[in-house]
Amino acid sequence: MHNTYTIYFRGMILLTFFVIVCCKKGDEPSISNPGSGSDSVIIQPTGVYVSGYEDKGSTAVVSYWKNGSITKLTDGSKYGYASDIYVLGSDVYVAGVESNGSKNVGKYWKNGKSVILTDGKYTATVNSLLVSGNDVYVAGAESNGTFAVAKYWKNGRSINLSNGITNVYARDIFVSNKDVFIVGDEYIGKKYVAKYWKNEMEINLTDGKNNAFAEAVYVKQNDVYIAGYESNGYFTVGSYWKNGIKEELTDGTRDAFATDIYVSGNDVYVTGYEYYGDKSVAKYWKNGVEVQLSEKTGNAFATGLFISGNDVYITGNKLNGAKYVATYWKNGTEVMLSDEAYDVKTTSIFVTK
Repeated sequence: MHNTYTIYFRGMILLTFFVIVCCKKGDEPSISNPGSGSDSVIIQPTGVYVSGYEDKGSTAVVSYWKNGSITKLTDGSKYGYASDIYVLGSDVYVAGVESNGSKNVGKYWKNGKSVILTDGKYTATVNSLLVSGNDVYVAGAESNGTFAVAKYWKNGRSINLSNGITNVYARDIFVSNKDVFIVGDEYIGKKYVAKYWKNEMEINLTDGKNNAFAEAVYVKQNDVYIAGYESNGYFTVGSYWKNGIKEELTDGTRDAFATDIYVSGNDVYVTGYEYYGDKSVAKYWKNGVEVQLSEKTGNAFATGLFISGNDVYITGNKLNGAKYVATYWKNGTEVMLSDEAYDVKTTSIFVTK
C-alpha cells in the first residue's frame, strides 16, 4: 500500500504522518435504505459509488466510480488521494487531499468542484466526510510543523480536537441527533491509544499498554460502535467496541485489522483483513462470524462497507499480478473497476436507491 496509508507489515505497523483511513457513510437518517436489493451484480441500484485513486508513484489521479464508470477529479499532474465518498440527492462529495508541490492540502470535491480546507503551509490528511442536513463535516489532521493535530471541519471551519503537543489523528466521523462522534488515536509515550470524541469531549478506549487504533464509528440510537485493532504484544487483533466494551474478532495468533463498521437492524458488520504468512485476506464479520472474500494465495484488503437492504457492499483492493486493482464485492461477488496498468486503490463505498 502507498505511504499515504497505514502501511501494514506482518508483525509490525509502520506509521507516518500521512496515515489515512478508508471510511464511509454518514449519519443514520441520511443513509437508511429499507428494502431488499437484487443479488445480481448486473442489475444494480441507482448508484454504487466508490472513491479511490490511480497511483502512478509520484503523481496520482483522484477519482470516483458510479456503477463502474469513472469520474476523474484531478488531472494527475500532482499527487493526491480520495479517502471517502458521500452522496446526498444528486450531489456527490469526495474527500481527500492534493499536493501543492510540497505539502498535501486537505480538500473535498462537490460535484467535481474542489473546496479547500487547509492553506498548504503544513501537510494535512482528510479521512472522512459526511453531510447532515445542510452541514458538511470532514475529519482529518493537520501538522502544526511538529505534531499532527486531530481536527474536523464543519462547513469549512476548522475545529481542533487536540492540543498539538503529541501526534493525534482523527480517522472517521459520524453525526447522530446533532451529536458529533469522531474516532482516532494519539501517540502517548511509545504507544498509540485508541479513542473517540463526542462533541469534542475525549474518551480513551485503550490504556496505552499496547498499540491500538480506532478506525471507524457508527452510532445507532444510544449505542456507539467503533472498529479498530489492538496489539496483544505479539500480533494485532481485529476488534470493535460497543459503548467502550471490546469484542475481539480474531484469535490473536496472526495480524488482523478491522477497517470499517456498519450496523443494520440488530446486525453488526465489520470489514477488514487478516494475514496468513505474508498474504493478506480480505474479509468481513457479521455479528462476529467471519466471511472470507479473497483467497489465501494472494493479497487483498477490505477497506469500506455499506449495507443497502439485504445487500452487503464492501470496497477494497486486490493484487492482480504486479498491480493492485480497484475492487468491490456485492454479497461476496467480486466486481473489478480497473485494469492492471497502474495501482488503483479504492477507499470507500456509498450506495443509493
